[in-house]
Amino acid sequence: MNTRMKVLLLVLNCSFPTIVSPQARQAPLTLAIVPSEKTIRPGSHVFVETTLTNNTDHVIWLHDRNRACDYPVEVRNQAGNLAPETPYKRQLRCIGPGPTEENRNLLVALNPHQAVNDEIDVSILFRLDKPGIYSIRAWRRIPKNLGEAPVSSNIITITVVD
Repeated sequence: MNTRMKVLLLVLNCSFPTIVSPQARQAPLTLAIVPSEKTIRPGSHVFVETTLTNNTDHVIWLHDRNRACDYPVEVRNQAGNLAPETPYKRQLRCIGPGPTEENRNLLVALNPHQAVNDEIDVSILFRLDKPGIYSIRAWRRIPKNLGEAPVSSNIITITVVD
């Protein structure tokens, strides 16, 4: 390629703004989960550690109430069926009246590039009393000014053994 062509391509490349697809942009928040234990016995407590990270250059304000509401969880067995809910989960109301013994009412400032950790007791929400492999995913609602869709975590697995 001759020098004139290289210069022309360089000028054209610098003249047009780079177009980034929405999928290529990093989400304002990311959520990662890790099981406290990968193998448990039926009826044991299952704790999932969460890490919510602010990927922006500004503070994000979050409202923390009840971990089960702040981080909705989905648990599926190895056949892909939803795990049975506990009585607590069935009567849990994340909006309006509901269980109050675990409710907190915190306004949390998540600074730029800061991560905050939390823990969810999945076993108070779902019955994991049958041996098998279960997949777990969590979500976190984000402030409306950052979008409507909740942030989804990675999927983890735990094994229940006799």
